Amino acid sequence: MDGALNTRRTVLLAVLLIVALLLAQGLAAATAPAEGLASTGKVLGQTGFAYLGGLRTFAAAVLWNRIEPVFHEYYGGVPLEEQTYMIPTLRLVVALNPQFAQAYYISSYMVYAHSPKEGIALAREGLANNPESGILHANLAQLLFIDDKTANRREILRQISLGTDRGALWADEAQMYEGLGTMSQALDGLGEKQAADALRLRLEEIKSRGGDVGDHDHDGDGKQDH
Repeated sequence: MDGALNTRRTVLLAVLLIVALLLAQGLAAATAPAEGLASTGKVLGQTGFAYLGGLRTFAAAVLWNRIEPVFHEYYGGVPLEEQTYMIPTLRLVVALNPQFAQAYYISSYMVYAHSPKEGIALAREGLANNPESGILHANLAQLLFIDDKTANRREILRQISLGTDRGALWADEAQMYEGLGTMSQALDGLGEKQAADALRLRLEEIKSRGGDVGDHDHDGDGKQDH
């Protein structure tokens, strides 16, 4: 209960921060002197827009650092598709920072469980904002596979090709291990055994380095929290 209450407070504070910044920026621009005068207010308003991006990404990170442990600590035994109470916060995270791939990855699966069309649309939105993200290519491939692997076969294979490219971006090896594992299962389901076996070799390489174990030191004390 305390964890959920703290999350709501964090969300509220982040929203209030963004609203205050937007109002301050708008006020500075609106109260600037007439055209042709040395306009300190106008300069401040324009500068505010530039640094607002950094504050937005900071606010998104604060929100994520509050809710990500909640997935593991408080709702570890609850299926992901049942954690719909997280969706508003996750949507706020990607609204603040559209490059936050992990939030798209989780929320699109949650949404898909209740509305396949909307879930796939959200997965596509995430990829549009993060076209090189390996985990989001894996995510869309998985949702399309679940939706209709026969009708979506060509696009599934295309997403897997992009996601398994050596130039695809991953947050860390644990995320890569999860994404490649997801795509290898889809390849198995499509009868692409040779390609699936090739991915399993990459998975073994990652596992041999210990890369299959994620970092769950949420409080930064140097110890895994779970």
